[in-house]
Amino acid sequence: MNTDWQSYFTFLPLRFTFRAQEDFPVPAYLGAMLRGAFGYAFRREVCLTCKESCEGCILRQDCTYSRIFETPLPPDATVMRKYNSIPRPFVFSPPRGLGRSIHAGDQLDFGLTLFGSACGSLAYIILVLQSVAQHGLGAKRGRCELEQVSLGDTLLFAPNQDLILPAPLSARQYLEHSPCPTGPLHMRFLSPLRLKTAGKINHAPQFRDIYSTLLRRFSLLCTFHCGHAPDIPFKDMLTAAESVHLNSQLSWQAQQRYSTRQHDSMSIGGLLGTASIEQLPPDLWPLLKLGTVLHIGKNATFGLGEYALDTVQRQP
Repeated sequence: MNTDWQSYFTFLPLRFTFRAQEDFPVPAYLGAMLRGAFGYAFRREVCLTCKESCEGCILRQDCTYSRIFETPLPPDATVMRKYNSIPRPFVFSPPRGLGRSIHAGDQLDFGLTLFGSACGSLAYIILVLQSVAQHGLGAKRGRCELEQVSLGDTLLFAPNQDLILPAPLSARQYLEHSPCPTGPLHMRFLSPLRLKTAGKINHAPQFRDIYSTLLRRFSLLCTFHCGHAPDIPFKDMLTAAESVHLNSQLSWQAQQRYSTRQHDSMSIGGLLGTASIEQLPPDLWPLLKLGTVLHIGKNATFGLGEYALDTVQRQP
């Protein structure tokens, strides 16, 4: 199978560290809070026209805010032409297990992964998240300080240090030390999975449902943000995915978020737990492994649909 896409699909898996300057409450799921604060700060810091909407703005195709947070469909697009926007080139990976309140002095670590062309806007992203920290998080606008930004073990930014601009990682680099397991796998969902099938939330997805969603998300990110439509055999991969049995122990977890834009509570509940795969066809492994970075399903930018893959030792 053609693996050229592994060279041109690039990303930056960043870690941000905030330090709380005061006590403040936080919602049960921090991903929606982080993504919402990020969007407001991004527009505040970057927008030149101060319009309420990007619709009709002469700068829309070239604006850093619009390209990353309200990504418009390019005029010459040959796919998704019925839609006004395309998948955003970022996902948050929020902290888990913090409880419902942050106290002065607490550390708040979270991940933010940028895809493709968005990697070139790292300086803007840091500026925006500094603004998020200063203006505050949550309903009470709890103030924080951005202490550092890192990529793996490399410190990229701290308040009194010049910014280091790293080269993005390629999918090939990410996958080179991760051969396909020969035995069973556990697919462990770290945040709620919200899949839609035929326009409805799927409460009992099969492996093909999961893989087709992942394949579509990867293809669109690759096409619009990495400059290449991937040359991969979609039909053959989906046929192979049909043969994979999923032993699901996923259960629905209800969860709500408040949308300040729509002034209403919205459901972000989804499936959590573990699904077991007895035997995975080798051709399906690279994309399934990359999916641990991409996330899958609805509201991926909030951090939903994040999963880990664990190999399972067979009993002798």
